[in-house]
Amino acid sequence: KDGKVRVWNNDLEPLNSFDISAVLQQDVIVKSIDQRQGRILVGTHSSAILDLDQDTGEAQVVIEGHMGGPVEAVACHPTKPLYASGGSDRVLRLWNLVDKVVWKKK
Repeated sequence: KDGKVRVWNNDLEPLNSFDISAVLQQDVIVKSIDQRQGRILVGTHSSAILDLDQDTGEAQVVIEGHMGGPVEAVACHPTKPLYASGGSDRVLRLWNLVDKVVWKKK
């Protein structure tokens, strides 16, 4: 509820903390994350999905994608620039991370 994404190691020791509230310019509640290849995808309560670079701490809004409701889950493809998101709108979306568009909607 504080607008921060925290990274922990396997021993539950804190490694880093990223404040993403300035990106959306509003209070941020992080609902879900997935981490791949130095990047973290963050799903928020306000329907935004952010792409966070772990090295630089830079975050950008990838898409606003679930009809104004919370993004409850995000998952990255292990090798391709695709990810899935699920929201309180009860829709599963597959996104192309390069073009930032819906790839498929189920």
